[in-house]
Amino acid sequence: MWRIPFFSYSLSFLHRHFFKIPFGVISQTFSVKRNYPGTKFYRTSGTLLIFIILFLFIKPFFLLAQLPTDPVLPAGTASAETKIPSPDNPAPSVPAADGNAPQNTVLNISIPLWEREPFDRIILKNAKKRKIFDIQPLVIPEGVSLNPDALRKAFKTSKLQIRLLEDPENLRQIPFSNLDKILRFEDILIEEARQLILDKNFDDAYECLKFVRSEYPETRNLNAAYQFFLEREAANYIREKNYEMALVRVYALAELNPKYARLPNIYVPLVKNLWKENLNKKNYAVGGQFIREIQKILPDHPDVKKLVAEMNEKVEEMKADIQKSQNTGNIHQAILVSREMMELSPDRKDVINLAKKIREQYPQVNVGITWCATQVQPVLLNDWASLRTRRLIYRPLVEFRGPGPEGGEYISPLGTLLVENLNRTLRLNILPEIGWDGTDVKLTAYDISRQLLRCIDSQDVQHDPLLSDIFQSVEVSSPTEITLHLRQAHVLPKSLLQMPVLPFSSAKNISPDTLTNGPFVPKSFNDKPLSIHHGILNIPVTDSVSGNAPVILRYSASSNYFLDKIETEEKSGNRPLQIIETKFDKGRNASVALIQNQIQVLDRVNPWELSILQNAKEHVTVTPYAVPRTHVLLPNRNKPLLSNRIFRRALVYGINRDIILSHLLGKKSYPGCQVISGPFSVGASHGDPLAYAYDSHIPPRKYDPYLAALLARVAISQVLKPEEIKKIENQRKEAEKKELPEATSEKTSEEKNKSPDQNKSQTQKSEKSDSEEKNQEKPSVLPMEPLILAHPPHELARISCLQIQRQLAIIGIPVTLYEFKTHETVEMREDFDLIYAELTMAEPLLDARRLLSAQGPTGRCSSHMDMALRQLDAATDWNQISRILKRIHRLCYDDTAVIPLWQILDHYAYHNSVEGIGEKVFSLYENIEEWQLK
Repeated sequence: MWRIPFFSYSLSFLHRHFFKIPFGVISQTFSVKRNYPGTKFYRTSGTLLIFIILFLFIKPFFLLAQLPTDPVLPAGTASAETKIPSPDNPAPSVPAADGNAPQNTVLNISIPLWEREPFDRIILKNAKKRKIFDIQPLVIPEGVSLNPDALRKAFKTSKLQIRLLEDPENLRQIPFSNLDKILRFEDILIEEARQLILDKNFDDAYECLKFVRSEYPETRNLNAAYQFFLEREAANYIREKNYEMALVRVYALAELNPKYARLPNIYVPLVKNLWKENLNKKNYAVGGQFIREIQKILPDHPDVKKLVAEMNEKVEEMKADIQKSQNTGNIHQAILVSREMMELSPDRKDVINLAKKIREQYPQVNVGITWCATQVQPVLLNDWASLRTRRLIYRPLVEFRGPGPEGGEYISPLGTLLVENLNRTLRLNILPEIGWDGTDVKLTAYDISRQLLRCIDSQDVQHDPLLSDIFQSVEVSSPTEITLHLRQAHVLPKSLLQMPVLPFSSAKNISPDTLTNGPFVPKSFNDKPLSIHHGILNIPVTDSVSGNAPVILRYSASSNYFLDKIETEEKSGNRPLQIIETKFDKGRNASVALIQNQIQVLDRVNPWELSILQNAKEHVTVTPYAVPRTHVLLPNRNKPLLSNRIFRRALVYGINRDIILSHLLGKKSYPGCQVISGPFSVGASHGDPLAYAYDSHIPPRKYDPYLAALLARVAISQVLKPEEIKKIENQRKEAEKKELPEATSEKTSEEKNKSPDQNKSQTQKSEKSDSEEKNQEKPSVLPMEPLILAHPPHELARISCLQIQRQLAIIGIPVTLYEFKTHETVEMREDFDLIYAELTMAEPLLDARRLLSAQGPTGRCSSHMDMALRQLDAATDWNQISRILKRIHRLCYDDTAVIPLWQILDHYAYHNSVEGIGEKVFSLYENIEEWQLK
């Protein structure tokens, strides 16, 4: 009931005071007597309600009256009154989400200016408050300047029509007389970049200028702003002593504007520092290049003239050192200094003539190697370093020259070798006057016949089973002619004669092991004689030229080489008479040395560093070898665990070969590099005839660590007895207990030095880490002795074996790595379990027996494999050979005779100052007689 008098009073109040409308009827309908209870309350409440209604009705009119007549500066524009929030001008704090007191939270609404939509900016004159306004881009006729007078004439009006960024719907007009300046978006960006440069925010300044150069390349003052950027950033790098980055900026600035006013103030001190730094490091090529570059840009600067004088003084000192070395007979030192002199000043004619004269007197080639050869006879499949060096020292009866359409191509360097009687007769005509270095002994047909008889003698160390099976007789027609008869035909009879030759008949007082018949003779650096006992080189590991890298061997041209009867003095002045091999532990150092011409040839480029040398193609040539190398793990099958096929298969499943190969290749793909399923080569490309032994239908096994761990446990349970397993576990537990007290004692001594708060926090961290370790599953170590994995002493094998060790540890197989020393031969030993081998399977027809037979490096062979190898020896046509080899591939895959990893096509590189090396050679020194120095 109380609602009726309340509403009636409200209507009557409105009628009397405001609207004068006939509310009488409505008011009378809801009227009540004055003596009605609560009348005073209704009057008061009605009056309050009327005021509330009036306030809500009149408030919008007050807000409209407060709007300014002038344009309001858009929020977020860069002006004197409003600025974009930035680290220097943060946005105001905002209330917390729960409605409590405001927190120090900054609204991150800062957007780089060059990422915003384009806009223009106008600046008004004679304004008291806001002078700068950001507007939507103006449409200005082409060829009209931004001058207000020019715009007034172009538009033929007294006012400029604009739309503010914050109010684009309303069109506004500003008299041209009030305009002071109009800035386009690109001009605003240039000003922004200048401010960023002054604030040393070079990254954002570069992005800003990059945007302008891309979108508005014709902007006024763009080049000036970019030059200012290069100058300031170079100066900043110099203060940080980052001279290399500063030099890049200075070079860019000099190329953009060689006459830049402040360029000498930065360029000259920078080159001074770099010259001294490289001079101390003996980087003459780099230091000289700096001086030559600044001389081109600032030839008249006094400090530049001083630097040029210092460089010339250094050249004169080198000339004196060369003369002194020549007088004392130290030819190598004279060659070394002359090369450094050429690096420092390659443009001077006197320097060029002197270096050329020294090179003609005793030409020399420095070869960078990653693996030193330790033996040269016989050559093992897994020792490509010995294969490289053998070509320098020995010339065998027959040499492999590379893959051909059907098997390999073979030649005889000792004479003319003919195959007759349907591959059952070989006739050799020997070159006359074939001798050995330092002796008067000559090779005859009788010496070769004696060597053939040694190869068929089962008691001799040089016994060849394949040759002895098909050998019938040997006939010596004259001292220079010999004929070999075979019982049955062979598809490649020349390949059976890859054997060394020795002077058995006339060398009575000479040890055959020390004789060499190659183009070069190994010598130590101080000309001490080097002995070769049973094909093993006595290498002076500590011998060196300088402190940069050890020189492993020096090879001098043989004065009695049978293919070069011309005297040494009459030889071509450009032909190298000395080869110096310098071993590098890291391939990157070798690549840099090749680029800087410190070495002229690099025998092997790490695959992940190919791009470094390929980018230097103006000075360096990079070429792949003719035959890829297959990387495998050779198991010692005389060990109980490694003789188990299940365990060998576990090793295959436990190694993620795809990941390791991708890491070795630098996450790139190269032809001839892939994961393999057997020991034979896939070939360098599709359709390569070298792949006649590889069965492409056998895919490589996939990485499966769970299956690998299971197979390893099964193999261990089959090979080891329970008491042996228990003994190994007890030994491991005792070893862990011995390590624990030492760790705890070290921990307590450290805790004593800490404060109580630090100890408390450390205890909390350790409890947390212990709980996390409990939640994580750790791979348990299998009850077995650690496997010893031996690998060659070079970087690629070192990295690969380290990855294999880590991956096998995941499945619980412990591995201990052993790296062969420089003077050690890479061969299987009794204490080794595995050997990382890089096989050169150039001729699978012959190499299959050398690798997989019982006389091979693994030590054992299955009966099925032995039968397949015998069938291969008896094969008479290539279709049959290919079919048998693919069956051998299948047997090797099923039995896991070797653990296949991957195939890599190695590359060699040489400086353009050396010619005649050849393309896709089988070994580095294959064409050593044709090498020429420019």
